[in-house]
Amino acid sequence: MAANTLDMHQVSFAAFHAAQTMYDLAKMPFNMAAQLTQATLDNDLARAMPGISSLVATAALTERLTRSFSKQGFDLDARMETILSKPFADLVRFVPAGAENVARPPVLLFAPMSGHYATLLRGTVEGFLATHDVYITDWTDARMSPVWLGRFDLDDYIDHVRKMLTHLGGGAHVLAVCQPGPPVLAAISMMAEEEDAALPATMTFMGSPIDARLSPTVPNRLAEERPFSWFEENMIHTVPARSSLARRCALATSRVQTAAARP
Repeated sequence: MAANTLDMHQVSFAAFHAAQTMYDLAKMPFNMAAQLTQATLDNDLARAMPGISSLVATAALTERLTRSFSKQGFDLDARMETILSKPFADLVRFVPAGAENVARPPVLLFAPMSGHYATLLRGTVEGFLATHDVYITDWTDARMSPVWLGRFDLDDYIDHVRKMLTHLGGGAHVLAVCQPGPPVLAAISMMAEEEDAALPATMTFMGSPIDARLSPTVPNRLAEERPFSWFEENMIHTVPARSSLARRCALATSRVQTAAARP
């Protein structure tokens, strides 16, 4: 194949990004109108008039539906290096200024893959930079993962964890924050059973649902009260055609708390 042959995946991504930009621009007037409605009518005097409360609520919903969320930067005094790139995540290393050749214990932060960007852990990364060689999982925005990349379920998640640990080699410290706890535990348990040379030195879980039976929350109780078929019918949705993720099934996690309040 000629060296100057275009990568069709790159072309497809570029086309999608262009379409996504057009979509964001198209919904901007609706978002601005919704914000203006809220700013004008969301006060006690206006709400005293019939129908205004419903109008404000509709404006609030419209504003949220048309809002665009961009990925924020870490903005740290450190150089970011992508040392491993996978379809659904990059493994990123932080190299502080002046510490390129300083030996420090490696720590791998597994960020949540549940609607958050890895920048959610910016403070954690900053805290470790002075004493550790810091790595983090930079998960791809779901809408940027087209269906031709294949599926991504719990088994794939565990495989990603193992590949990242293997890439770092043995002896790293692992910190899983919230959602990645179970797949990280499963991956490291399998590595320990197989006496994998890349086994990490330690693993720490922060707020991870390792045993959801303990200290149950409203979503935990919902899971016990509803049959599995109910979740398939109400919580799994097909991504709309405007996204490169179109036709991929996705869990509507943002609706779990609302559904939990229903009778």
